[in-house]
Parts: sequence; structure tokens; C-alpha cells
Amino acid sequence: NAIMLRRILFCLKYYFFLLTFFVLQKPVFLLFHARNFAPEISSKDFWQVVWHGLPLDFSMTAYLSVIPFLLVCISVFKNYGMLRHLLHFYTIFIFLI
Repeated sequence: NAIMLRRILFCLKYYFFLLTFFVLQKPVFLLFHARNFAPEISSKDFWQVVWHGLPLDFSMTAYLSVIPFLLVCISVFKNYGMLRHLLHFYTIFIFLI
């Protein structure tokens, strides 16, 4: 079914969107605070922070994706427009925390 395939693809895109957000947060944070620890951190250390943070990024993304995935499942039975607004609100809420 094409509609179900679109919903599954949406879930995958949403998951990877959040994952990308979390993965990019670490380099941005390190670059923003580079003046505080610039002499102590090498480029190797920089990439090790990103690499070793990946398991946490994967798990945090999975935890935060549960509610959107449930909303997508509910959208099979309910009006998707209202659920889309809830999803937008939830995504903004995640980014603000």
C-alpha cells in the first residue's frame, strides 16, 4: 500500500533527521566553546567525541522517536491534520529542551 509506505518512510526520515541533529550538536558545541579548551583538544580528540557519542545519539533518537511513530500509527485511524500539528509542536519542543 502506497500510503503505508509513505508513513514508514516518514518515520525513517524523522529518525534520521533527529539523529543528524544530535550528531551535529557535539561539533557545534565544541566549536562554540573552543576558546575554553582550545590548547587541550586536538582534532583527533574532536572526532573521538563525535564517534564515541554516536551510541548515545542513536539511543536518544530512538527514545524521542517513539511519540512521533505512535502518532503516525494513530494517523491510520484519525485525522492526520491534527496529528501533524501535534508532531510539529513535539519537534519544536524537542529542539528547545
